[in-house]
Amino acid sequence: MSTVRACKNHKLVRNLGLLASASIMSMMMAGEAQAACVPNPAQPLSSITTDGTVVLCTGAVAGPSISAAAIGTLVDVNGSGTNVTGGAVVLNGNGSTVAIRNNAVMNGTILTVNGAGSTVLWGSGGITNNLIVNVTGANSQLLFGSGSQVTQNPGQLTISSAVGETNAINIAAGGGLFVTGSNGQYLLNGGTGNQAVVISGFLEAATDGFAIALGDGDDSISVGPTANITAQGGGAALFNGGTGNDTFSLNYNGSWIHNTVGFETININPNTAVTLTGSNADATQINVQNGTVRIDNFAALGTNTANVLVNGGATLEL
Repeated sequence: MSTVRACKNHKLVRNLGLLASASIMSMMMAGEAQAACVPNPAQPLSSITTDGTVVLCTGAVAGPSISAAAIGTLVDVNGSGTNVTGGAVVLNGNGSTVAIRNNAVMNGTILTVNGAGSTVLWGSGGITNNLIVNVTGANSQLLFGSGSQVTQNPGQLTISSAVGETNAINIAAGGGLFVTGSNGQYLLNGGTGNQAVVISGFLEAATDGFAIALGDGDDSISVGPTANITAQGGGAALFNGGTGNDTFSLNYNGSWIHNTVGFETININPNTAVTLTGSNADATQINVQNGTVRIDNFAALGTNTANVLVNGGATLEL
Protein backbone atom coordinates (compact mmCIF):
# COMPACT_ATOMS: atom_id res chain seq x y z
CA MET A 1 0.00 0.00 0.00
CA SER A 2 2.89 2.40 0.66
CA THR A 3 3.95 2.12 -2.98
CA VAL A 4 0.42 2.99 -4.07
CA ARG A 5 0.38 6.11 -1.90
CA ALA A 6 3.77 7.25 -3.24
CA CYS A 7 2.65 6.94 -6.86
CA LYS A 8 -0.60 8.68 -6.07
CA ASN A 9 1.11 11.59 -4.30
CA HIS A 10 3.51 12.04 -7.20
CA LYS A 11 0.64 12.23 -9.66
CA LEU A 12 -1.29 14.63 -7.44
CA VAL A 13 1.68 17.04 -7.36
CA ARG A 14 1.93 16.96 -11.14
CA ASN A 15 -1.82 17.49 -11.54
CA LEU A 16 -1.77 20.44 -9.15
CA GLY A 17 0.93 22.03 -11.27
CA LEU A 18 -1.19 21.63 -14.39
CA LEU A 19 -4.23 23.05 -12.63
CA ALA A 20 -2.26 26.04 -11.39
CA SER A 21 -1.22 26.80 -14.97
CA ALA A 22 -4.84 26.50 -16.06
CA SER A 23 -5.92 28.89 -13.31
CA ILE A 24 -3.46 31.52 -14.56
CA MET A 25 -4.86 31.07 -18.05
CA SER A 26 -8.38 31.45 -16.65
CA MET A 27 -7.51 34.77 -14.97
CA MET A 28 -5.95 36.10 -18.15
CA MET A 29 -9.18 35.40 -20.00
CA ALA A 30 -11.48 36.65 -17.24
CA GLY A 31 -12.37 39.81 -19.12
CA GLU A 32 -13.55 37.92 -22.16
CA ALA A 33 -17.00 36.41 -22.58
CA GLN A 34 -16.18 32.72 -22.86
CA ALA A 35 -18.65 30.01 -23.81
CA ALA A 36 -16.40 27.42 -25.37
CA CYS A 37 -13.64 24.91 -24.85
CA VAL A 38 -10.44 26.61 -26.01
CA PRO A 39 -7.11 24.79 -26.46
CA ASN A 40 -3.80 26.47 -25.63
CA PRO A 41 -1.68 26.36 -27.75
CA ALA A 42 -4.26 26.84 -30.48
CA GLN A 43 -5.02 23.74 -32.59
CA PRO A 44 -8.13 21.87 -33.73
CA LEU A 45 -10.13 20.82 -30.66
CA SER A 46 -10.91 17.47 -32.25
CA SER A 47 -7.28 16.74 -33.13
CA ILE A 48 -4.91 17.83 -30.35
CA THR A 49 -1.34 16.63 -30.90
CA THR A 50 0.79 19.06 -28.87
CA ASP A 51 2.07 17.72 -25.55
CA GLY A 52 0.98 19.72 -22.50
CA THR A 53 -2.04 21.31 -24.15
CA VAL A 54 -4.56 22.91 -21.77
CA VAL A 55 -8.19 23.02 -22.90
CA LEU A 56 -10.15 25.51 -20.81
CA CYS A 57 -13.94 25.11 -20.86
CA THR A 58 -16.00 28.03 -19.55
CA GLY A 59 -19.57 29.19 -19.97
CA ALA A 60 -22.40 27.09 -21.40
CA VAL A 61 -20.92 24.54 -23.80
CA ALA A 62 -23.13 22.04 -25.63
CA GLY A 63 -21.84 18.85 -27.24
CA PRO A 64 -18.07 19.48 -27.33
CA SER A 65 -15.90 17.04 -29.24
CA ILE A 66 -12.42 17.01 -27.72
CA SER A 67 -9.86 14.47 -28.86
CA ALA A 68 -6.14 14.36 -28.06
CA ALA A 69 -3.24 12.07 -28.92
CA ALA A 70 -0.56 13.76 -26.82
CA ILE A 71 1.16 13.59 -23.46
CA GLY A 72 -0.13 15.60 -20.52
CA THR A 73 -3.32 17.04 -21.99
CA LEU A 74 -5.52 18.83 -19.44
CA VAL A 75 -9.22 19.48 -20.06
CA ASP A 76 -10.22 21.96 -17.36
CA VAL A 77 -13.95 22.50 -16.83
CA ASN A 78 -13.66 25.43 -14.51
CA GLY A 79 -15.66 28.04 -12.65
CA SER A 80 -19.14 29.12 -11.64
CA GLY A 81 -21.42 29.48 -14.66
CA THR A 82 -19.59 26.78 -16.60
CA ASN A 83 -21.96 24.05 -17.75
CA VAL A 84 -20.78 21.45 -20.25
CA THR A 85 -23.55 19.23 -21.61
CA GLY A 86 -23.19 16.12 -23.76
CA GLY A 87 -20.40 15.54 -26.22
CA ALA A 88 -17.26 13.50 -25.67
CA VAL A 89 -13.71 13.90 -24.39
CA VAL A 90 -11.17 11.31 -25.59
CA LEU A 91 -7.60 11.70 -24.30
CA ASN A 92 -4.95 9.21 -25.38
CA GLY A 93 -1.56 9.87 -23.85
CA ASN A 94 0.24 9.46 -20.56
CA GLY A 95 -0.46 11.97 -17.82
CA SER A 96 -3.73 13.29 -19.23
CA THR A 97 -6.38 14.78 -16.95
CA VAL A 98 -10.00 15.86 -17.03
CA ALA A 99 -10.83 18.23 -14.15
CA ILE A 100 -14.28 19.53 -13.15
CA ARG A 101 -13.89 22.13 -10.40
CA ASN A 102 -14.74 25.47 -8.83
CA ASN A 103 -18.53 25.02 -9.10
CA ALA A 104 -18.45 23.97 -12.74
CA VAL A 105 -21.10 21.50 -13.95
CA MET A 106 -20.84 18.70 -16.52
CA ASN A 107 -23.83 16.59 -17.59
CA GLY A 108 -24.10 13.56 -19.85
CA THR A 109 -20.58 13.73 -21.31
CA ILE A 110 -18.53 10.68 -22.31
CA LEU A 111 -15.01 10.77 -20.78
CA THR A 112 -12.41 8.32 -22.09
CA VAL A 113 -8.90 8.81 -20.70
CA ASN A 114 -6.16 6.32 -21.61
CA GLY A 115 -2.52 6.21 -20.56
CA ALA A 116 -0.26 5.89 -17.55
CA GLY A 117 -1.12 8.46 -14.90
CA SER A 118 -4.52 9.25 -16.42
CA THR A 119 -6.79 11.15 -14.04
CA VAL A 120 -10.37 12.31 -13.74
CA LEU A 121 -10.56 14.88 -10.94
CA TRP A 122 -13.71 16.30 -9.41
CA GLY A 123 -12.35 19.33 -7.56
CA SER A 124 -13.94 21.61 -4.99
CA GLY A 125 -17.55 22.35 -5.99
CA GLY A 126 -17.38 20.20 -9.13
CA ILE A 127 -20.80 18.79 -10.02
CA THR A 128 -21.49 16.11 -12.61
CA ASN A 129 -24.52 14.07 -13.57
CA ASN A 130 -24.75 10.87 -15.61
CA LEU A 131 -21.32 10.89 -17.20
CA ILE A 132 -19.91 7.79 -18.89
CA VAL A 133 -16.35 7.47 -17.57
CA ASN A 134 -13.69 4.97 -18.62
CA VAL A 135 -10.13 5.48 -17.34
CA THR A 136 -7.29 3.07 -18.13
CA GLY A 137 -3.57 2.92 -17.49
CA ALA A 138 -0.99 2.28 -14.81
CA ASN A 139 -1.30 4.64 -11.82
CA SER A 140 -4.48 6.14 -13.25
CA GLN A 141 -6.85 7.80 -10.81
CA LEU A 142 -10.42 8.77 -9.99
CA LEU A 143 -10.28 11.61 -7.45
CA PHE A 144 -13.43 12.94 -5.78
CA GLY A 145 -12.30 16.08 -3.98
CA SER A 146 -13.86 17.77 -0.98
CA GLY A 147 -17.04 19.58 -2.00
CA SER A 148 -17.52 17.55 -5.19
CA GLN A 149 -20.91 16.03 -6.02
CA VAL A 150 -20.88 13.21 -8.56
CA THR A 151 -24.14 11.48 -9.49
CA GLN A 152 -23.94 8.44 -11.75
CA ASN A 153 -26.03 5.75 -13.36
CA PRO A 154 -24.66 2.38 -12.19
CA GLY A 155 -22.29 0.67 -14.60
CA GLN A 156 -20.94 3.87 -16.16
CA LEU A 157 -17.88 4.56 -14.01
CA THR A 158 -14.91 2.25 -14.70
CA ILE A 159 -11.17 2.26 -14.05
CA SER A 160 -8.59 -0.40 -14.94
CA SER A 161 -4.98 -1.12 -15.78
CA ALA A 162 -2.90 -4.05 -16.97
CA VAL A 163 -2.40 -7.06 -14.73
CA GLY A 164 -0.07 -6.16 -11.85
CA GLU A 165 -0.44 -2.41 -12.33
CA THR A 166 -2.21 -0.09 -9.91
CA ASN A 167 -5.15 2.34 -9.92
CA ALA A 168 -6.22 4.72 -7.15
CA ILE A 169 -9.75 5.86 -6.27
CA ASN A 170 -10.13 8.44 -3.51
CA ILE A 171 -13.39 9.90 -2.20
CA ALA A 172 -12.18 12.70 0.05
CA ALA A 173 -13.96 13.89 3.18
CA GLY A 174 -16.75 16.23 2.07
CA GLY A 175 -16.79 14.79 -1.46
CA GLY A 176 -19.44 12.42 -2.68
CA LEU A 177 -20.36 9.74 -5.21
CA PHE A 178 -24.12 9.24 -5.51
CA VAL A 179 -26.41 7.04 -7.59
CA THR A 180 -29.44 7.85 -9.75
CA GLY A 181 -31.19 4.52 -9.27
CA SER A 182 -30.92 0.75 -9.52
CA ASN A 183 -30.24 -1.18 -12.73
CA GLY A 184 -28.50 -4.32 -11.47
CA GLN A 185 -24.98 -2.98 -12.02
CA TYR A 186 -22.39 -1.66 -9.59
CA LEU A 187 -21.96 2.09 -9.18
CA LEU A 188 -18.14 1.99 -9.41
CA ASN A 189 -16.29 -0.73 -11.30
CA GLY A 190 -12.66 -1.79 -11.37
CA GLY A 191 -11.39 -3.98 -14.18
CA THR A 192 -8.04 -5.74 -14.40
CA GLY A 193 -5.18 -4.39 -12.32
CA ASN A 194 -4.96 -3.66 -8.62
CA GLN A 195 -7.43 -0.99 -7.50
CA ALA A 196 -6.87 0.79 -4.17
CA VAL A 197 -9.99 2.61 -2.94
CA VAL A 198 -10.06 5.07 -0.04
CA ILE A 199 -13.47 6.28 1.15
CA SER A 200 -13.52 9.27 3.49
CA GLY A 201 -16.59 11.03 2.10
CA PHE A 202 -20.09 10.16 0.90
CA LEU A 203 -20.91 7.00 -1.04
CA GLU A 204 -24.52 6.16 -1.92
CA ALA A 205 -25.50 2.81 -3.43
CA ALA A 206 -28.81 2.04 -5.12
CA THR A 207 -31.60 0.07 -3.48
CA ASP A 208 -29.98 -3.20 -4.61
CA GLY A 209 -26.90 -2.22 -2.60
CA PHE A 210 -24.41 -2.63 -5.46
CA ALA A 211 -21.74 -0.09 -4.52
CA ILE A 212 -18.26 -1.12 -5.73
CA ALA A 213 -16.99 -4.13 -7.70
CA LEU A 214 -13.24 -4.41 -8.29
CA GLY A 215 -12.90 -7.33 -10.69
CA ASP A 216 -9.60 -9.11 -11.20
CA GLY A 217 -6.46 -8.20 -9.26
CA ASP A 218 -5.23 -7.72 -5.69
CA ASP A 219 -7.59 -4.94 -4.68
CA SER A 220 -8.23 -3.01 -1.48
CA ILE A 221 -10.89 -0.77 0.03
CA SER A 222 -10.22 1.37 3.08
CA VAL A 223 -13.15 3.07 4.85
CA GLY A 224 -12.13 6.03 6.99
CA PRO A 225 -13.77 7.43 10.13
CA THR A 226 -15.40 10.32 8.22
CA ALA A 227 -17.01 8.06 5.60
CA ASN A 228 -20.79 8.21 5.17
CA ILE A 229 -21.94 5.12 3.28
CA THR A 230 -25.63 4.53 2.58
CA ALA A 231 -27.96 2.73 0.20
CA GLN A 232 -31.18 4.15 -1.14
CA GLY A 233 -34.10 2.86 0.89
CA GLY A 234 -31.94 2.46 3.99
CA GLY A 235 -30.47 -0.95 3.17
CA ALA A 236 -26.91 -2.21 3.18
CA ALA A 237 -24.26 -1.47 0.55
CA LEU A 238 -22.34 -4.34 -1.06
CA PHE A 239 -18.61 -4.27 -1.84
CA ASN A 240 -17.31 -6.96 -4.22
CA GLY A 241 -13.58 -7.66 -4.31
CA GLY A 242 -13.82 -9.98 -7.30
CA THR A 243 -11.00 -12.44 -7.93
CA GLY A 244 -7.48 -12.11 -6.55
CA ASN A 245 -6.23 -11.50 -3.02
CA ASP A 246 -8.38 -8.63 -1.76
CA THR A 247 -8.40 -6.66 1.49
CA PHE A 248 -11.15 -4.61 3.12
CA SER A 249 -10.09 -2.27 5.94
CA LEU A 250 -12.69 -0.72 8.23
CA ASN A 251 -11.26 2.23 10.15
CA TYR A 252 -14.67 3.31 11.35
CA ASN A 253 -16.61 3.95 14.56
CA GLY A 254 -20.31 3.31 15.24
CA SER A 255 -22.60 0.82 13.52
CA TRP A 256 -21.49 -0.92 10.30
CA ILE A 257 -24.38 -2.61 8.47
CA HIS A 258 -22.74 -3.16 5.09
CA ASN A 259 -21.61 -6.36 3.35
CA THR A 260 -18.61 -7.67 1.45
CA VAL A 261 -18.07 -10.57 -0.94
CA GLY A 262 -14.83 -11.56 -2.61
CA PHE A 263 -12.62 -10.03 0.10
CA GLU A 264 -10.29 -12.57 1.67
CA THR A 265 -8.89 -10.32 4.43
CA ILE A 266 -10.89 -7.98 6.67
CA ASN A 267 -9.02 -5.50 8.88
CA ILE A 268 -11.12 -3.87 11.63
CA ASN A 269 -9.50 -0.85 13.24
CA PRO A 270 -11.91 1.56 15.00
CA ASN A 271 -10.51 4.43 17.03
CA THR A 272 -13.04 3.58 19.76
CA ALA A 273 -15.71 0.98 18.95
CA VAL A 274 -17.67 -0.47 16.04
CA THR A 275 -20.63 -2.86 15.89
CA LEU A 276 -20.79 -5.19 12.89
CA THR A 277 -24.22 -6.33 11.71
CA GLY A 278 -23.35 -7.08 8.09
CA SER A 279 -21.65 -10.02 6.37
CA ASN A 280 -18.12 -10.72 5.11
CA ALA A 281 -19.12 -13.86 3.27
CA ASP A 282 -15.78 -14.87 1.71
CA ALA A 283 -13.29 -13.67 4.32
CA THR A 284 -10.74 -16.21 5.52
CA GLN A 285 -8.71 -13.83 7.70
CA ILE A 286 -10.25 -11.38 10.19
CA ASN A 287 -7.85 -8.99 11.94
CA VAL A 288 -9.17 -7.05 14.94
CA GLN A 289 -6.49 -4.39 15.19
CA ASN A 290 -7.73 -1.77 17.63
CA GLY A 291 -10.61 -0.61 19.80
CA THR A 292 -13.71 -2.61 20.66
CA VAL A 293 -15.36 -4.68 17.94
CA ARG A 294 -18.86 -5.98 18.71
CA ILE A 295 -20.36 -8.74 16.57
CA ASP A 296 -24.15 -8.75 16.11
CA ASN A 297 -24.00 -11.10 13.12
CA PHE A 298 -21.52 -13.99 13.05
CA ALA A 299 -21.40 -13.69 9.25
CA ALA A 300 -19.23 -10.63 9.89
CA LEU A 301 -16.47 -13.05 10.91
CA GLY A 302 -16.25 -14.60 7.45
CA THR A 303 -16.33 -18.25 6.50
CA ASN A 304 -16.81 -21.04 9.04
CA THR A 305 -13.07 -21.75 8.93
CA ALA A 306 -11.84 -18.16 8.97
CA ASN A 307 -8.86 -17.31 11.16
CA VAL A 308 -9.62 -14.52 13.65
CA LEU A 309 -6.68 -12.58 15.10
CA VAL A 310 -7.19 -10.07 17.93
CA ASN A 311 -4.28 -7.72 18.53
CA GLY A 312 -3.13 -6.84 22.02
CA GLY A 313 -5.16 -3.91 23.33
CA ALA A 314 -8.11 -4.67 21.04
CA THR A 315 -11.35 -6.30 22.23
CA LEU A 316 -13.69 -8.64 20.35
CA GLU A 317 -17.17 -8.98 21.84
CA LEU A 318 -19.35 -11.83 20.55
